[in-house]
Amino acid sequence: VLTITDAESEGEPDGGKGLQIFWNRNPIQGIAIIKPYNVDRSGDFACGKDAMVRIEYSEAGDHGYEQHMIVSIANILTEEPDDIYMLSAMKMFVGKNGDVIDVYGNSDHPYAKFLTDNTGYNWAFVASGSDRLDIGVAEVGLPPSILDEPSREILLGYYGIRNVFEREILAVWPNIDPDTLNEILQDMDAPAYFDDNGFVSGGTSPGEFYDIFAERLDILSPYNPKEIRNLSISFQ
Repeated sequence: VLTITDAESEGEPDGGKGLQIFWNRNPIQGIAIIKPYNVDRSGDFACGKDAMVRIEYSEAGDHGYEQHMIVSIANILTEEPDDIYMLSAMKMFVGKNGDVIDVYGNSDHPYAKFLTDNTGYNWAFVASGSDRLDIGVAEVGLPPSILDEPSREILLGYYGIRNVFEREILAVWPNIDPDTLNEILQDMDAPAYFDDNGFVSGGTSPGEFYDIFAERLDILSPYNPKEIRNLSISFQ
């Protein structure tokens, strides 16, 4: 274990800890816990003095992947930000087997709003792609930040990005022309396909090379939004 502290802050409740690292050489595993405020105080700390980061890496196969990494960030916001879409917490899993990379996770945006007065959204996502081909497929949901729900069907189905925006639009413009509505929402169809230049299409596969990754999405699911909203990270 390696622990680095800010000498002038060792009397604080966090012990002045700025960095803590745990590692194992066989199999290769490691955890890094960081409190940026105790590492470098030269900035304005717009993200909050209590922000914490945890990075886990493993080649032990303990999540069914040859290599995996979990990145968690908590306590970023302490008050309403100038940018209402700024995240307050995040947790993301990345696993790799050979050429295939799977990703799933959530970010919490407690002040986010779109067209109505509904406030507080969780960006829930799953994705799969090829490291060699540099292509990927993803699904995104926008459940409420406070939602206590682990079901993939709910998070990416009922709260799928197209369904959320359709409900928001109809709440504001209930008599909108259906063709206009479909035109607005056409790029929100799931899944979304990407190449090395970015977004390619939504809902329609650009080619057979993408199909195997689109099929993998069904076995991936985001975290429970409420767990991300309440995410806590601490030193050991």
